[in-house]
This record gives sequence, structure tokens and C-alpha cells, in this order.
Amino acid sequence: MVKPTKPGWWWAKWITKAPGTSDIDDTPGAWPEIVEVIENCIDEDDDEHLGVFVGGVEKLQWLENFEWIKPVDDKI
Repeated sequence: MVKPTKPGWWWAKWITKAPGTSDIDDTPGAWPEIVEVIENCIDEDDDEHLGVFVGGVEKLQWLENFEWIKPVDDKI
């Protein structure tokens, strides 16, 4: 499985919500979608170094909550 190692846009399938996600109508989906991976803290050894924004979801999600497909800019 490919997994993000730096910020950018990715195709991913959201599998589970991060604890504390209160968005009732925004649930993990059956289809891949484009998400934004951001640098959440500068410590690259921190489990929360990279976070994931899902469109329409208020709470930042974490890498382990996704099945990663590929970066958006990768060619098919």
C-alpha cells in the first residue's frame, strides 16, 4: 500500500472516522475521493505529523483512517 510521506492531494478511500468526528452526515464512503494531506506538526516522527482534510468534514483525519490509492498528479 502506498502511503503519503509529504503534503499533497491524494486519491483515497475513507475507511473510519477519527475519534471525535462529529459530522453525522459525513461518513466514510465506498468510493475513493480526493483528499488533502497537510503537515500538522514539524516532528516527522510524530504519529500525527501528517493530517488529512476530507471535503465537508470539520475534524482533521489521520493517515490510518484511509486506504491510499495514489497521488492525484500520478499518471495512470
